Amino acid sequence: MGIAVLRLISLITLLLSMASLQAAVAIEPYSADYTVQYNGFKVGEMSQRLERRDDGSYLMETVAYATGIAAWFTKDRVIERSIWRYHDGAIRPISYHYHYAGGRKKELEEKLDFDWDAMKISTLYKGRSKQLPLSPGVYDKQLYQLVLRHELANGLREFNYTVADRGKLREYHFELVGQEEVETPFGKMAAVKLKKEDTDLWLLRAYDYLVARLEKSDDGDHVVSHITAKSP
Repeated sequence: MGIAVLRLISLITLLLSMASLQAAVAIEPYSADYTVQYNGFKVGEMSQRLERRDDGSYLMETVAYATGIAAWFTKDRVIERSIWRYHDGAIRPISYHYHYAGGRKKELEEKLDFDWDAMKISTLYKGRSKQLPLSPGVYDKQLYQLVLRHELANGLREFNYTVADRGKLREYHFELVGQEEVETPFGKMAAVKLKKEDTDLWLLRAYDYLVARLEKSDDGDHVVSHITAKSP
């Protein structure tokens, strides 16, 4: 499993489980596990956790790594960490760190530091430093999903976000396609389906829009990820 596949896995980490966001209501800590298939073969596993820290901030961490036959050829591993806190009832990013390491590909790192006093984002990507303008509503690649969950719960059908990614401010767009039932380890459950370009997502209504399944097709490659466990 090379870095291209892990970049696809990184997309999945943007869309994992979080409790529905409401002002003055704390998001409960959780963990969720997923399996990843590439063109019909299992190539990786992924886990994500959310914890509340002693200082009142939150840590969101995702770890993805090669498994099965893929692990015979590479030791690819991705770790993403976001630190954030509530500010006036809204999520405010503090820092973000992405790290890829593997047996065959060059190590890759991305860092973001959000300075809300100076209203600037200090970025580091592939060893290059840069500053971006910061304003309310700008997120890192993990945190914008929290706002998506909240808006989804409030009946919106299209979702647009500004995300700091690889030294640039990028616009992300999702569309609500409809409702379907999906098979999960917890039984057959009602889900809403979202679409982002060539990616389809199924999110469980009963579990605060926890992602149950993701499918992505790109130049003949097909990635599927589905949930295997969650806690609580």
